[in-house]
Amino acid sequence: MKGIVLFNKGIHAPSQNGTLTSINNWLFQAGIQPVKLNRFQFNAFYTIPHALLYDLQKSDLYLDCLVIDSFLSVETFIHIFPEKWVLLTSYFQKVIFLQDLDMTGQA
Repeated sequence: MKGIVLFNKGIHAPSQNGTLTSINNWLFQAGIQPVKLNRFQFNAFYTIPHALLYDLQKSDLYLDCLVIDSFLSVETFIHIFPEKWVLLTSYFQKVIFLQDLDMTGQA
């Protein structure tokens, strides 16, 4: 499976490296290969939903999953830009919030 990670650095600033390591471990266990849409993208994850939507629209790719660390990461975006959230999620077969999963990846 191919997917993209949306990660809010602001929420996890003190423990950012540990959180990213946990996310990467989960991706590996779940068999999800992170995709970079922009060849100039430095990280293997996105931190800004607007940037992710822009790159998705330019690439016109549809992927298996959007992996988000927690609902808190996108809550403001969803409430302020509900139509952009619907458009963003339409590029993915499923949206996975890691906070909702236990260690085995089961909801």
